[in-house]
Amino acid sequence: MDIHSLTRHVDFNNPVSWLALYAALLTTAGTVLNLVKALRDRCRLRVEAIVQGRHRAWSPDEARAEVGDFVTLTLLNNGPKPIVLSHVCGERVEGRLRLPFTLYQHPKTKLEPGEQRTVWILDARSLDESLSWLGAGDHLGNTWKLPRRDLKRLIREERVARRAAMVEFCQSAPEAVP
Repeated sequence: MDIHSLTRHVDFNNPVSWLALYAALLTTAGTVLNLVKALRDRCRLRVEAIVQGRHRAWSPDEARAEVGDFVTLTLLNNGPKPIVLSHVCGERVEGRLRLPFTLYQHPKTKLEPGEQRTVWILDARSLDESLSWLGAGDHLGNTWKLPRRDLKRLIREERVARRAAMVEFCQSAPEAVP
């Protein structure tokens, strides 16, 4: 419908027509603002992961893997609403099988806006290419995942740390082995 056909069917000399047009524009603007508000008010959680241990350094090149190292997730609430986290979770893919795992948090962790929490998720020896994703979930079924590039970086750094530990172990062995 073009503007010429609209002017033929609507009498703009009548104040009721102007009122109807104003109401239609106001309703459209209200709907758009409500949609924008609904998109902005959703819960947002930033997930970061690091490997912690006694011989971990700030530089990944200097890190050495050791028994007892573990992976922690740092969860930061970036949204405007509090989030009640019930579990940290992840998934492995071995062959064609998807093997999810979940660690429940008791009591449930409530993160206010801007608050962060660090939680243990798995042993560092479990970091390998079969790990598909790591993340956290709430009791409503929402799951926030660690970005894939960060997970790949974490796996790569752990592989380098294991290699460094193996090199140090080999160098500390006695030279003359019978």
